[in-house]
Amino acid sequence: MNDLQEIKLSSGAGLPQQVAEHLSGEIHDGVLKTGQKLPPEAELCKKYGVSRTVIREAVARLKHDGLLESRQGSGVTVASWENRRAFRLDGINMKDPFNINFIYEMRVLIGVEAVALAAIRHKEEDLERLNHLMGEMAEAIRKGEDGAVSHRAFHKSLAEASYNPYLIDFESFLQERLWEILKQARKRTQTTPGLAQKVHKEHQLIIDGIASRVPSLAREAARHHLHNAAKRAGVRIYHPL
Repeated sequence: MNDLQEIKLSSGAGLPQQVAEHLSGEIHDGVLKTGQKLPPEAELCKKYGVSRTVIREAVARLKHDGLLESRQGSGVTVASWENRRAFRLDGINMKDPFNINFIYEMRVLIGVEAVALAAIRHKEEDLERLNHLMGEMAEAIRKGEDGAVSHRAFHKSLAEASYNPYLIDFESFLQERLWEILKQARKRTQTTPGLAQKVHKEHQLIIDGIASRVPSLAREAARHHLHNAAKRAGVRIYHPL
């Protein structure tokens, strides 16, 4: 490893996961390059201030994901991109605006098409669930609350109405990565006169698009809302989608 500066981890459980995330971040950033041999356990123990058991578990996780591989006579090395089995965003600096912008861009692409599928595949109970959540958000507006939890559940329910299990999981994953940003944006919406009502109307247009069973209407309503949401969150979508 080029830099053996000690890394301070949070105390308590989850040390193997923290080490794995930091190592995966170094792989993603090119600090650890394809084919490069992982430093000896003793050096990693010193770097992270953990036991050999923690290092071994972290390395095992990264092997499972295909980020690391064992080679005869070479020890543990960084795997080539084509051999990696898992798509990961662990280790990405979520304070970097470029990373946030690109991840949000992915959310727009996924979210818009999820709603288009929902227009085709939804069931009556999906509309009932969405309308119930709309009621919860309307009540939050009336009380002057941010309604962030209901808002998150609303977007989760939009994905669920697509009935594509992989799309549902990925949408939830992106929401998790962007949760703090979305939550702060929701609070700003609450404190800007008239904005909460405007967002509520955007949500209603999405439901109307899904209920119409016309994918193009649903898609356009979702695109309009997610682009506006990006602006409210201070996120830049680099090109029109």
